[in-house]
Amino acid sequence: MGQIAGGHEISVVSGLGAYYDGFDVIRLGNWSLMAKAPNKSTAAIQRLLEERRQYEAWIARIDAAGGAAPTSVRSRVRSDYEARLNAVTEELKVHAEAARLMAAQRREVRRDLQAK
Repeated sequence: MGQIAGGHEISVVSGLGAYYDGFDVIRLGNWSLMAKAPNKSTAAIQRLLEERRQYEAWIARIDAAGGAAPTSVRSRVRSDYEARLNAVTEELKVHAEAARLMAAQRREVRRDLQAK
């Protein structure tokens, strides 16, 4: 981690990039691209998406188990996983607008880069 003019902090992450005042800086040849580093909302969305995948996989395994466990047990466990899946889905809906905004911003940056 170092400081440059104006007290800004910069840290080199790899030969291809650095982190500068909350932005990821990626160097590709003569180009330097700055993208805002993932924020808490992005991290929360990624965590929720992973949880959703896990609950969906668990439900699929319960469905595939067939007669390996009593129907009442499978039903109770499946119901629990479905409730957890529904809760995660509701949380994702809360973050949906933030995700749409982030996608729109990335499309705008891409258009700006393509125009140059």
